[in-house]
This record gives sequence, structure tokens and C-alpha cells, in this order.
Amino acid sequence: MKKKRTCLLMLAAIWLLLTACGSREEPLAPETEDWVYVPEFILLEDDYIDYDGMALTGDNLCYLSMKYSESLGRYTQYLENYSLSRRTASSRPLVWPEEPAGLSLNEYVFAEDGSLYAIARAYPTEPPAPGSSSGPRTFLCGFGPEGDCLWSMDITEDLQDGSPQQPYISQIRVDQHKRLYLMDNSHVWLYDQNGTFCGRLSSDAPGSRMNGLYLSGDGRMCLCIQTQGMDGGSHTLYEIDFAGKGLTQLCTDFPGGNAFAPGIRSAFLMQDRNGIYTYDYAEKKADLILRWMDCDISGNDVLYFRESDDDSIVAVMQNQERKGEIALLTRTDADKAAQKENLTLAVLSDAYIYEPEVVKFNRSSDQYHITIREYMDYQQVGSNSRADALARLYADLASDNCPDLMELTGLDVAQLAGKNVFQDLHPFLEKSALLDQTDFMEEILDAYTFDGVLTSIPSLFFLETVMGHSGQLGAEPGWTLDELMTLAETNPEAELFDGALKNDILNYILLYSQDAFIDWSAGSCSFDSPEFQSLLEFADSFPGETAPDPDRPGTPALIQSGQVLLKNTYLYDFDSIQMDMAMFGDDAVCIGFPTPDGSPRHGLTTAYAYAITSKSHGQEGAWAFLEYVLTEKENSKNQMGFPTLKRRLEAMMAEALQEEYILDENGDPYLDENGNPIITGTQTTSGNGWSYTYHTATKQEADMILSLLAGASLTPPPGSDSQEIMSIVREEANAFFAGQKSLSETAAVIQSRAALYISVNR
Repeated sequence: MKKKRTCLLMLAAIWLLLTACGSREEPLAPETEDWVYVPEFILLEDDYIDYDGMALTGDNLCYLSMKYSESLGRYTQYLENYSLSRRTASSRPLVWPEEPAGLSLNEYVFAEDGSLYAIARAYPTEPPAPGSSSGPRTFLCGFGPEGDCLWSMDITEDLQDGSPQQPYISQIRVDQHKRLYLMDNSHVWLYDQNGTFCGRLSSDAPGSRMNGLYLSGDGRMCLCIQTQGMDGGSHTLYEIDFAGKGLTQLCTDFPGGNAFAPGIRSAFLMQDRNGIYTYDYAEKKADLILRWMDCDISGNDVLYFRESDDDSIVAVMQNQERKGEIALLTRTDADKAAQKENLTLAVLSDAYIYEPEVVKFNRSSDQYHITIREYMDYQQVGSNSRADALARLYADLASDNCPDLMELTGLDVAQLAGKNVFQDLHPFLEKSALLDQTDFMEEILDAYTFDGVLTSIPSLFFLETVMGHSGQLGAEPGWTLDELMTLAETNPEAELFDGALKNDILNYILLYSQDAFIDWSAGSCSFDSPEFQSLLEFADSFPGETAPDPDRPGTPALIQSGQVLLKNTYLYDFDSIQMDMAMFGDDAVCIGFPTPDGSPRHGLTTAYAYAITSKSHGQEGAWAFLEYVLTEKENSKNQMGFPTLKRRLEAMMAEALQEEYILDENGDPYLDENGNPIITGTQTTSGNGWSYTYHTATKQEADMILSLLAGASLTPPPGSDSQEIMSIVREEANAFFAGQKSLSETAAVIQSRAALYISVNR
């Protein structure tokens, strides 16, 4: 398809923002503020760069790339050298030995003089002779700085050492004497600079594995060994004695798993997503020397880093456009560095998602610099919960430490708007020379407008609805709770949703129907009413759990046979509705979620929803960031989600509706067996006896998707009043579902707890 189906993974990541949990402390400030690292960025022109084996050798950045060879008629490997002082690049083909044929590069390493050492495998091209080995052969090869092969050694027998299987070499390293170290999970093989085998080291301790080879700044070749444990295991660092074929322990509790490089002022430099640290293994101490974002670099983009002799740092990145980039980070007195007004952007979680566009803005602006303040990181489980992170955020909003900007994913926007946290964006739009209110989808602006205050203009939106048969539900979206229960009662042999359990049904019917039982203005609720009790009884009629059935048909087959009546549909581009529509056939209808009055209701989720805080002293700079993000994203390609900017949405739809054909050398379409042009990008998906081939999106499908905006409401995030009430209902309903409480007792407890929550939080 024109758009990658893998964008579903990105959609899952955005929904993950709404459910993330955990915590991580921010890194400490750099050890001194008297100096800073000032970046200079250089674009790498090569398209097919191998970043894994990059190395700084003196003034040159060395790496391998793939280029098309006209003489060979195929892509081949080139040795690249980029001179940092001269800003010039040189390229030479990597000349492999003629024999054996078919060598395939696995791992390699550059020495300090630019020479290259590589592990390669030769795979048999002919049937093996009787009695000979049929597997691949492993070779260790040495290349000069000009790319010519100096020697090649067959090391297959060295590695096997009597074992019937060849090991997988995960790392190759070279020290200052050009001695070579090859590592797999449990062995290190030692070779001299000419490829002569010199011995082997083994890790025989039960439950241990070799985790990494590191050259330290003082010239030691170090080996990290990980011992497995209930908490993920521990790491111990050893020095390798090449001559004695032994190991000397340097430290325990080594922070293995991070990226390390030889240090000049310390044994190692250590890198993570946040920044670079000096690491002293004797003292087991890490000191932060720079934050990536302070240097306008997203830490997730960094693929290589190294400290140079002139007290600067070289980093290599690959950005979202898949372009390679060198960053020269020069240590500079703080008072000599360019000064910008610093603004703070608060994000609840997953700062890495927002770093790329913050980096772009910071590089483009000579006046403002955005710093991200992250309150929770779900990847680092700690003692602080999501509630703790929200408490810290709310405390900052009420203090002099208030951020200038907020990203609203996962936050209760309505609740915060009611506390006058946000600055109205209407005046900024009126003064803007680049944007106007009419440039955006009206429904999205309405969703973020509270009491006349426009709190945010998100860049992207996603929709969620429920699909069914119009013959059962009617041709127009929208239905009531009574109509939902009637559908189930009149189809007792069918399931509402595939595999839906009691709590699934309870969530579905109450997600957008709580207003039927809560009056926030009066501070009252009616969860003990007969109407609510009937909903509990309805949810209780569904299974509490189901056993896996490998012979059960897939959801499409169950829908088409009438055994399943409804399906949740997630919409993120103009192709995403067609397969679900095919399941239901010509009478498919997006009925949505039930509401008290039967009005259409569909779920709305947004991304990159930035707001300016009312207490910010840098509101003009904050708006400059919002304006930049909203206009810069107009040029983004393959961005998942629907743009809120009308002209970009229209362009996205036009592209989705445009049929493209596979063309021959004359530019004419190839024809299928029926004489029809073959459309490019078609993709068939199948499973459990049902298959579907995607087609180019149609205007009818696109219009159906956009029509759902008229009844779309922001999906309640975790921690919102709506979700807190749902938590109370689920917790108490489970006792009823388990037979531990009667229906009336359950309703009374829910009523009591919900009434208390409403009185405190109204």
C-alpha cells in the first residue's frame, strides 16, 4: 500500500501514552555550568550508510556504505573517510579477496590508523564433496586504510573447537596494538594483527553470558559478563590479559547495556538517551557532562559518539528522514555561547516522541530554546506512580516553576481548563501571518474549546468507532443503551463483540454514557437507579472468562456468518476503514458508542496537542513553537494520523484516492489477465480462512471517515474524572460478577463511592 501498514504500531504507541506507568528520575545537571557544548551539524551525503561499525580515527570518521557499481551491475561496499578538519569526504571500494567466492560481511571494526578488520562468511555455491563439511566457512580479513585486502584467514576450526555448530560472533574489537578480540555469548577468541590465532577465553559460570567488549581510555580491553538473576541480573567488568589468556576483575555492578566509548579524562564515556557521562569503574561513578537536548540532538537518534583529542565530542545521528548527520560538539565558555530565551515544555511521558520536533524548532530559532520536562517514564519502573507524576505536574502548574508549554496527551484537559491553566489561543491565531482559525478542522478546535477558551490545536487526530450491520442497527450512526440491549436480546445465539467479557461490555456501554447517571453541576449521581442496575445485569450476562480455542474462526469469518454482531474500528488513514467495511458488506454502518439520547458518538484521540500555560512569561516564544510545529508538519511524509490542518488533510485524501499503476520501460501500465492496469501497492491479508485484498481508497470511504468527526468526543484519558468513576464501577462490579454481593448491594456501594468522589472533585 502507499502507506505502510506498520503505522498500526505507531498508533499503538500513541494509545500507550494514555496507559503508561512507571517513573524515572531526571539526570543530574552537568558537573559544571561554566562551559557548554556548542553543536555544529554536517549532513552525510551517502544514502546507504552502515552506522554499526563507525569509528573516529584521528581526524577521520570512518564507515562503510553501499553504492551501485556500474561495472559489476550491483551494489557493493565502499570504505568512506570524512575529514572533520577539512570537511571533505573520500570513498574507496572495499576489495575483497578473490577466494573464496561469495563472502558475506558479518562484523567489523576500524583500527586507529583506519585499517579494517572484518568477520565474513563464505556460503557453499556447489554441493559438498563426500565427507566434507556442508556448512559455511568463517573468515577473518584484514584491510588497509585504502580498502585493499591485506590478508584473509579461515578461522572456522578455531571457532568450532570440536563443537558441531559454528558460534555467532556478535562483536569484534581491536586494541592499540591491533590485537583482535572476537566475542560470542560465552567465548572470546584472541588474534594478532596478522590474523594468527592466539587463544580463547571462556565464561563457564552457570547462568552467565558475555555482554560486551569495551576499549577503555587507558588502553585496557575490557569484557562485561552478565549473571542472570530475578532482577535482570548483574554485570561485572574484567580486563582481558591478552598474553596470559586470563581475566582480571575490575568492578562489579557495572552498568552494562549502555553505550560506551574510550574516555580521555576518564576510563569511559557512557551514553544513554538523555546524555553523555564520564564513567570511572574504580569509583563506580557516572557524571553527566552534557544533555543531548541541550545540544539540539534527540538522544534516540544517536548511533555513535566519541571524544576527540581537542576536547570536543563527535556524535553521529540518523534523523526521522533517515538522513545521516555528524554533530561536532565543541566545549565553549558559557558566556561566549549564543544566548536564547529558554522555555519549558511539560510532557507527562514518552519525551522521546516530542524531541525530534523540539530539536528542529531549536535549530531553526535564533531567539528561543525549548527544554522538555518529563514527569514519568514508563520504561523505568520506579517507586513513583502515574498519580505521583500528575501530582508533581499539578504542583508545578500552581508554582513559580510552571512550564511555558504542555503536551496534553494523557491529561484531563477539561479539568485543567476549568482551573484556568491554559492561555486562549484565539488571539494568537488572529495575529498570526501563517495560520488562521479557518485553516483547521472545526470539529477538532471545538473539542479543545472550553468556555470559549481554545486550549490547543493538535497536529493529528485518530478516530475510533463501532461498526455493525445497518439492517440490524439502522442506516444512521447513533444509538441508545436500550437499543444495544435489545440487539443482544434479539440475537441470543450471537456475540456482541468477538470474545467480549463482562468488563469489556461494561466499559463499552459506560464510556460515553456516564452523563446519564452523573450531574456534575448539581454534584449528584444515580448509580443506585433501576436503569443502572439493569446495565449491571446486562454486563453480567456475558462470560467472565473464555478458554483459548485454536479451532475458533477469525473475527471476519464470525462476523460474516452472523456469530459476531459488532467490531471496534480504529481509523488512522484513508485506507484503514476498508477491511472492516468488507467484513460487514454493503450494509456496513459506523454506529458508534451508545449514548443516553442516542446521538452519534465516536472516539477522538489526538497527537502533538500543545498548549500554552496562562502563567508563562514567554508566551510569544511558546506560540512561535506551536506555529512552527503546525506548519512544519505540513511537509511531513508518511505521518500516521489525520492532519488537523485542512489543506494537508485534503492533500492526504487526494493522494490516497489517486490510483497508481505498475509501469513498463515505456511508461505504460502493465495489464493483468483481464486486460486491466495493475495497481501498485495492493496487499492481501489473510488468516483463519478469510482473506482481503486492499484497494485504492474511494471517495465514499474517505467521506464516511470524515463524517464521524461530527459526533466525535475526546476519549477520556487515565486519571480523568470519567475514568476514575469507571474505576469505581469496575472494582465494585467485579464483586457482583463474582457472586460476592447482590445487585442492590453493589449499586449502593458504587453510588456511595461515586457520590463522595463527585462532591470532592466537582
